[in-house]
Amino acid sequence: MVSSRLVFLSFIPLLVSAGSFEDFKNNQDNDYKQANVQFIDFQAKEDQAFKTHLKKEKEKILAYKKKVKAFWPQSDLEEAKKLTSYSKDLHTKKVIDFETNQIIISQISSSKNIHKDDLVRALNETLTLRTKKAYQDNKLEQDIKRLSKNSKYIKDSRLDNVSLLQIQKDSAKVNAKDISMTKKGNVYQIVYNLPKNSTYKRSYNYLIAAKSNATRFKLKAEVLLAIMHSESSFNPMARSHIPAFGLMQIVPRSAGIDSYLFLYKKRRLLSAAYLYNTKQNIEIGSAYFHILYYKYLSSIKNPQSRLYCAIAGYNTGAGNVARAFVYNNNVKKAAKVINTMSPSQVYNHLQKNLKYDEPKHYLKRVSERSIRYKELYRL
Repeated sequence: MVSSRLVFLSFIPLLVSAGSFEDFKNNQDNDYKQANVQFIDFQAKEDQAFKTHLKKEKEKILAYKKKVKAFWPQSDLEEAKKLTSYSKDLHTKKVIDFETNQIIISQISSSKNIHKDDLVRALNETLTLRTKKAYQDNKLEQDIKRLSKNSKYIKDSRLDNVSLLQIQKDSAKVNAKDISMTKKGNVYQIVYNLPKNSTYKRSYNYLIAAKSNATRFKLKAEVLLAIMHSESSFNPMARSHIPAFGLMQIVPRSAGIDSYLFLYKKRRLLSAAYLYNTKQNIEIGSAYFHILYYKYLSSIKNPQSRLYCAIAGYNTGAGNVARAFVYNNNVKKAAKVINTMSPSQVYNHLQKNLKYDEPKHYLKRVSERSIRYKELYRL
């Protein structure tokens, strides 16, 4: 009788424990569901904030373009390889063409007494311009910056202060007598040609960052430099119509979010100022190339074949690279085909079968420029 009572009494804690465990499990499930709902809700708020910011930014650009076009039919505001700025009254236009290595200073004037010295002074200021001043003097960029200030979802930053053209002040001075001024209608203009090797000289500005990020992300520095050359011709304040920003032309809504999440475990929309910071831009671009090479395209076994696909993917996306081989976006299926081919066959297949001409040209340019930078800097 005593033993049976002991058995019964000893069974009571088991019943209590079982009940407690079920309660614990239910609480855990509820906590998980609640946390998941909160995460989805938070992500939705982030996405809405991103969309709202981009919409407002677009509105600012369109409004500014409208003002500019009243004076200048061709505004050149959203070309990655050109940096265009206007005076407050919009009568003076300065263009640095990083691709053709030209500086063009234009001024609208109804007066016949316009002084060439004024244009040459603007040219000399442009030759030694640094990113901070270029950004501070740009009305459109300042208007857009104000949009980022009060949002916890937008990651803003200060610019580093690098030389746009890598020209020293003592060698930059241009005399009015050495340059010609032309006139078309009421527009006066001077054009200054930079040395032919200027693009490669500018690359030296970013060599250290390319090397350090190549080591950090297990990439090749020459490839990173070739991407910068092909994307922006080393214009640190590049803004394209997409929009994409900076040296490596980061699209905030896609590559920017993916890379920042990979690096800092947070989803953020990166502001223009954040991506005009050259160190941050190269970090984000390198991280994205790492994601392409080591994650999205990891099923491709041959390193050179994978490199060709990653270069094309940087321009057109991994899904479009897959489509060139299997006619859908499935990268793993494409990798099975790619793994039966030599690197040269992969390169030729991409040149023939990528859907658009742009990524074909891009792959060719980056591949060729990578070789040049490897030789130039003995990488």
